[in-house]
Amino acid sequence: EIVGARLGLLVKQESGLREIDVGSWQGLTRAQIDGRPWDGETYEQHAERVMHALRAIADPHPAGRVLVVSHVR
Repeated sequence: EIVGARLGLLVKQESGLREIDVGSWQGLTRAQIDGRPWDGETYEQHAERVMHALRAIADPHPAGRVLVVSHVR
């Protein structure tokens, strides 16, 4: 929002760029997770979802520029 406001750009949130889906582990502590099987996205599924979202953002602008802002912990 800060960058968009400064540059006069429309800001849109894209759910495809969200963090990895950890399934039933969401909101649990490490102690609560202990022994539970993984039922979230694989790293490959996550990467595929993110790349699909990035292509969907970029494809309508073949001769232009887009700005995608995300974060990493």
